[in-house]
Amino acid sequence: MRFVQVLLILFFSIGVQSQHTVSGNFSPANSFRYIMVYHPANNGIQYVTDTGVEDGQFSFTLPNSVSPGIYRLVYAVPQDEYFIDIIYNCEENIVFNFDLESGLTIVSSEENSIYYDYFNNIENAKDALMDFYSDGKSDEKEYMKLVNSLKQVQNTYEAKSKKLIADTFIKANRHYLPQEYIPLNDYLIEKKKHYFDHIDFTDGTLQSSEFFTDKLLNYMFRAIPPGTPDNKLVSEINKNVDYLASKLTVVPKILQTNIWAKSWKKANESKVYEVSDYIFETYLKKLALATGNENIITNIETQTRLRTGAVSP
Repeated sequence: MRFVQVLLILFFSIGVQSQHTVSGNFSPANSFRYIMVYHPANNGIQYVTDTGVEDGQFSFTLPNSVSPGIYRLVYAVPQDEYFIDIIYNCEENIVFNFDLESGLTIVSSEENSIYYDYFNNIENAKDALMDFYSDGKSDEKEYMKLVNSLKQVQNTYEAKSKKLIADTFIKANRHYLPQEYIPLNDYLIEKKKHYFDHIDFTDGTLQSSEFFTDKLLNYMFRAIPPGTPDNKLVSEINKNVDYLASKLTVVPKILQTNIWAKSWKKANESKVYEVSDYIFETYLKKLALATGNENIITNIETQTRLRTGAVSP
């Protein structure tokens, strides 16, 4: 009997230890009322819990049943615009502050501190390299110093993130690094060529993240050959669309649908209708039907009819 009691004590103590809290402050306090917590997955987004925000403060405990990964804290509507993504590894409490003007500050969480610090530092290093090009410079020594700075940031955070979930994203975000000075146009060509070298399209952790979708949309709309004339831009973007479609065949159809829906929205809001129409007719409509998302089709067809200058049926 005592052996059984010991087992029960161990079981329940393990359960308690595996629960962790997420807490922090929102500012300005009167702009926040609630948080809805979701777990994005490659087959959709799952509701986890919710909590109120009182005087800018919040705290909630994630259930034992949740798995490690990305968790989305929605604080306003529309939900696909007003959210904060955090990494939860089931091993630590997370504390952060969020301000509408200054953004997110991680107070306590190894995973999230490394993740957000990495992206902040790597973006600064990238901006410095692009500033070099923008200033019309060509000094090889200065150039390689900037390239090596990018390399150092990458290597430093890969070392820091070993055995962490953040490591998946940090490695997937490796950049093309020239071995010597090359002109801007050559750099952009090589960057596009190597854009997906380190992204595993079959990785479920990547697939379920906003990082993955942002990477794809950035390639689709911005990886355009240098010197492309305005009358060829649509053609080049649609080529990128087709290339991405070939890469996405290994991704679950529901996720493909969501990615193409976001792509359509971006093109439509930018009034690049030849691209949004191409995305819809070539990929999105078929996938929406296959995944039971007929509402996407209805919504898009309605918006298309209401465009300025659209011909009435």
